[in-house]
Parts: sequence; C-alpha cells; structure tokens
Amino acid sequence: MQDLNKIAKKIIKDIGGKKNISQFTHCFTRLRFNLKDNNKINREDLNSIHGVKGVTVNNGQLQIIIGTDVDTWYDAINEYLGDVKSNFHEPNNKGIMNKIIDIITGIFIPVFPALAAGGLLKGILIGIQFAGLVKSTEPTFALLMMISDVPFYFLPIILAFSSAKKFGANQYTALLIAGTLLHPTYVAMKTSTTFLGLTVPHITYSSTVFPILLSVALLAVVEKQLKNIIPKSVAMLFVPLFSVIITAPIALIIIGPVANWLGELVGNGIVHLYQMSGAFGGAIFGAIYPFLVFTGLHQALPPIELQNLATSGVDVFLGLAAVANASVAGTTIMAALRSNDVDFRSLAFSSGLSAILGTTEPAIYGVLAKSKRNFVAAFIGGGIGGAIIGFFKVSAVGMGPVPIPAIALFAGNKFLIYVISISLSFSIGMLACLLLNKEKKNNNTSKSEVSNMKAIDLVSPVNGEVISLKEMNDPTFASGAMGNGVAIIPSDGRIVAPMDATVEAVFPTKHAIGLSNGSTELIIHVGVNTVELKGKPFKSYVKNGDKVKQGQLLLTFNLQEIKNKGYDPTTALIINNKAHETQAKIITGNNKHQKIRINDPLLTAQF
Repeated sequence: MQDLNKIAKKIIKDIGGKKNISQFTHCFTRLRFNLKDNNKINREDLNSIHGVKGVTVNNGQLQIIIGTDVDTWYDAINEYLGDVKSNFHEPNNKGIMNKIIDIITGIFIPVFPALAAGGLLKGILIGIQFAGLVKSTEPTFALLMMISDVPFYFLPIILAFSSAKKFGANQYTALLIAGTLLHPTYVAMKTSTTFLGLTVPHITYSSTVFPILLSVALLAVVEKQLKNIIPKSVAMLFVPLFSVIITAPIALIIIGPVANWLGELVGNGIVHLYQMSGAFGGAIFGAIYPFLVFTGLHQALPPIELQNLATSGVDVFLGLAAVANASVAGTTIMAALRSNDVDFRSLAFSSGLSAILGTTEPAIYGVLAKSKRNFVAAFIGGGIGGAIIGFFKVSAVGMGPVPIPAIALFAGNKFLIYVISISLSFSIGMLACLLLNKEKKNNNTSKSEVSNMKAIDLVSPVNGEVISLKEMNDPTFASGAMGNGVAIIPSDGRIVAPMDATVEAVFPTKHAIGLSNGSTELIIHVGVNTVELKGKPFKSYVKNGDKVKQGQLLLTFNLQEIKNKGYDPTTALIINNKAHETQAKIITGNNKHQKIRINDPLLTAQF
C-alpha cells in the first residue's frame, strides 16, 4: 500500500513548495494546481511517482492525472498543506481564455457529483419505465423522479454557492440571491410586476445557468466596494444587507432577463446547429472530443449542456462524447492486447475499463498520448460513431458519465441507435489501432534492423537555452504525442533551417514551419498558444515548396512582444519519420539547460 503522506510531500516539493501554490482542487481524475511560477514544476520527477498517469499544464493550470483514486490523493495533499490553504489566492497573470476556462472549471467541477447523481437516477428510472417494469403514476416512482430533478431544478442555488467561492463573494449571501430567483412568491406570479416603478419580468429561472452566474459576479463586486466604504465595526451587518438590496433587484430587473435571453439564444442556437449539421457536425465533434479532453477544453462544455437541458430538455453533446469515449476505450484495450510489456498491459486494460465507465483521462494521457497512431485510431472511431449520432439526432435527457453508466439517459425510440453507435465506435477504435500499428517493429530490434536504421544530425534553429520537450508548458508537445524532439527557450527572434530541406508548410499565422528532406519531417513551433496572436509578431522569409539550406533564415519574430502579451516563447523542434513506423529516437544531443547558438550541433536522431 502506498504511503500517500510521503507522496504528498514529494508532489509539493516537485511543484515548487507550498508557497508556490495559488489554488488547489481536483476533479474526477486530476489534481489541479494553480501555481505562481510554473517554471518550478519538475515534470520528470512527478511522472516517476507510482500512480501518476500523466502530468500536463492546461490553460496555465498544472494537472496531475491520478485516476479514480484522486480523492484519497487530494485528501493527503490537503492535510499536508494545512494552514497554507488560507493564503491561497488567484494568480493575476493569466490570459483571458485561461481565466475563462479556470472560472468554468472552478464553478462546475465541484457541483458535478450532484448533477451526475440526479442524471444517473433519472436515467435508471427512465430505463425501467421504458422496459415496462414500472408505471409513472406509481407513488414511489414519482417520488424518486422528483429527487432526480432536484439538482437541475435548484441548479441556480447549487451554482450560486460554487460560483460565490470562485468569484470571492459571500457564499451564503449568494444563496439568498439564488433563492430570490426561485422563491415561491415570484414563481407563482402569472405576469410581470414592478419595483420602484421599474418592470420586473416574470421568468422561470429553475435549471438556468447564466442568470445566477452573472448575478453572483455582480454580488462579488458590490461586496468588495461596500467593504471599502462601510466601517469594519458594522461591516458584518451592513455589507450583507446592502449587497442584497442592491444585487437582488438588479438581478430580477436587468441581469436575469438579459442573461436568460442570451442563454436561450445560445441553447436554441446550438440545438439548431446540431440539427442542421447532422452527420458532418457529429463526425467532427466525435473525432475531436478526445483532443478536447487532452487539452482540458472539454471543461467549457457543462454550462452549455446545462443550458440546453434548461432550454430544450435535452443534451445534444452527451451522445457525441459517448462515442468518443467508447472509441478511446476500444483503442486503449487493443493497445493493451498488442503489447508485450506487462506493466503497460495492466495500465492500458485498467484505463480502457475506466474509459468505458466515463473517465478517459488515464487512457488518453497514459496510452494514447504515447503514440500518435493510437490517437488517430481514437479519432477515427469517434468520428464514425459521431456521424451516426448526428445523423439520427440522438440526444440525452440528462447528464452523466458515458458511454455505459448513463446509458439509460438515451432510453426511447433512438436507444438502439445509441447502443449501435457506441459499439461501433468501440470496435472501430480497436480495428484502427490494430491496422495503424500492424507494421510496427517489435521492441526486440535485431542487429540487422539496427544497421538499416537512418540517422540525421540537426543544428540549432535558434539562439537560446536547450530544455527537455517534457518541460514545455504545452501538453501536446510535452507528452510526445506529436513526436520526439527538444525545446529551446529563445534569446532572440530568429529561426533558421536546422537541415537542408523543402518547406512543406508555412502556417497562416507564421508561428510554425514544417520541413522535410524526403525521409524526415520536422516541425518548428515558436511559442505556446502563439497561434492566438494571428501572425502579428511573426515574419516569414520562405513559402511552401521552397528549397532551403541548413542555416538559412526561415522566419523572425518579436520576442519581447510575445512575452508582453503573456505568451511563453519556448520553441519546439519536433522530429517525425514518415517512411518508417518507428518514432525518432534521440541518441545524442546538446546537454539540457545549456546555452546554444544558431548552427551549433543540437542532436542526432535515429529511425
């Protein structure tokens, strides 16, 4: 049995100590740290801890993938942190998109257990009713159905408590604001009323998302301003009083109606788009969903899903997520069956089972991220299943883990389509994994095979400091999913060709260039998330199809502008061999954390 107390101490040490932590929480599979300085993260040591299935930094947040045991790890670390938690605060150096994702995850992850409980219970009840085992008029059934509706009907109250913690408002005052929106007197009104001569529209706020979130955000601002005005001796009485008097009417008169209108517009718009896009839209979403999980962007979906449920009574995303998860499970299990490594087989089988039950992170980070071909296999299976789900417009009546635990949420005349879709995605994921890897060499490479391997010498394309690819704050590159390579922290803004090659691709935003010499493909990617800069700091000196010589100038960039806009300029050099099934293996290379100049020998890679 693991000593989690020792592991907790090691994790805190490997992320820069207690004082480096701004926020700490967890979801179903990941420990989530907001750190003051991500440069203090020791990825290699964290990955070496037994039980850690992966380490990534998504949207500025360190995420350590544990799996279903994350609760016990969280408790151990929380206990070790002790009183330090009282000093936690939000870092203020995040980009706008990072802040949005962080707010969404901070609000919705804590409430998901309640939503999952209600969704699963509703699914079970619908399933037994669909099977003809019970009548909806039976008192016990009706009572249980009522219980299953509670987390959705009173969603504004649940979100008020969670969002108040995130926004820094008093959580109990926030509950009062939510209670105002759901009070029986207001709910019973048949028409609009007035407040100081201003119209208060009659709107049903049960199950809504955006009205309460924006109202609590306003509450946080009001409270902060009142604390600066009201003397501390009476603040405990009058700050809550005036906060409610100011915020509640504004929520009823302005924020609630506007946010509800926008929410309905978004919800109806997404459902309409889903209806219009059909198989094509379903295929795209089903294929890319594993990548959304990989990058953490899937955390932005819950408010949209909940708004859909409130607006139309169905969730159009859950079926698409289900086929994607099924494909991940099939791919992962096939990877286990093909492997001769006992430890990897054990990891892959358990991760595949976890994916079937709705938790795909262990499979994605522990298995798929180690092989680009396996990721592609999962994309294929999810895309085909998603096309079927989209074509037949399959939707769920609640939220829950998919594909299996919440299967009853799809009960109805399209239930068989759902079952066929997830089964097909699972099978195609397995088959694609088998076919894409069928020529892959055995781990025990013979001497004759070694003699046939090709090697390539590369020089540095940029001045700076060499670091391990794993140290990049980009999970796609750091995990090796794009291929092997190195990273360089640039000291100026010039990029040259590291070998004689043909320019295969100059990205429209000019932040990345693809090169090939016929057998070896390179990607030079400047910065993390610099695609968002839309090419402004970059200037390209080559175009697709150009022949370039080693040391020839490819592009320049304004290093200081990239830094000033809050982006990490670390440049990745990714190597991949198109002619062989094996990924590049770096057999020699410049020492990590050493200064390097353009055209200095950087590494030798073997295929």
